[in-house]
Amino acid sequence: MYTAAETATELRRIADALDTNPQLKLHPFLLIHTESDDKESFLDLAKTMPRPMEKGVDFEGAPYEDFKLSHSFWSIKIPRSNMCVLVEPARPARYECPSIFSPEDEAELEQA
Repeated sequence: MYTAAETATELRRIADALDTNPQLKLHPFLLIHTESDDKESFLDLAKTMPRPMEKGVDFEGAPYEDFKLSHSFWSIKIPRSNMCVLVEPARPARYECPSIFSPEDEAELEQA
C-alpha cells in the first residue's frame, strides 16, 4: 500500500515520461483500488478525487459487481457487497435457442 503522496509522486513520474513524447497516441485508463475495499477508505478516496464523477456499476447482474465512481480517464471501485444491501441474488441467464441447422444438417453433424 502506498500513501497518497507516494502515489502522486509516481503519477508525476509517469506524467514526466509522457511529456517526453507529447504526440504519442494513448487510450489511458487508471483504475485505483483501496487496500482493504472497506467503505470508509473508498469514501475517503472518493472525496479526494477530482470532479466531475459518474456513479455506476460494472456488469449488472454478475455475482461480483463493483460500485464505481469514474471519469473518462480514471475509475475507483469497491465491491458492491461492501456498499449495498443485497435485495435479490443474481440468477443465471436462461436461453431458448432455435436450431440454426436444418434437420439434414443436424443429422450430418451427428455422423462420425
